[in-house]
Amino acid sequence: MLQAETEPRQKEVEPFTLKATFPELPGVCVGLALLPRDAHLDAMALAKILGRHRRSIDRGAARGDLPPAILFFGKRVWTVGKILDYLDAKQTEACQKAARHAQRVLHN
Repeated sequence: MLQAETEPRQKEVEPFTLKATFPELPGVCVGLALLPRDAHLDAMALAKILGRHRRSIDRGAARGDLPPAILFFGKRVWTVGKILDYLDAKQTEACQKAARHAQRVLHN
């Protein structure tokens, strides 16, 4: 005889994007920020979070938009923390480049 479940089943979690919650803010994604930094994401999960196709994730990784993935049980995965750190470093680099350009323009 099967016993009835004592705990209710959890609903499937919607993608972590503000697009669904705040449609007036297109392009805003908080999915990575809401996940634990040590969570592992494969290309499909990352694509769903970012609202992109999996092939777009592959192309972005190839051109350096993402940090290098690691192989985990035969799948390429990233940790949330590494992605966020990588994006932060790229943002800092872009700001420094813009500041150097502004200095050159002002002094010429």
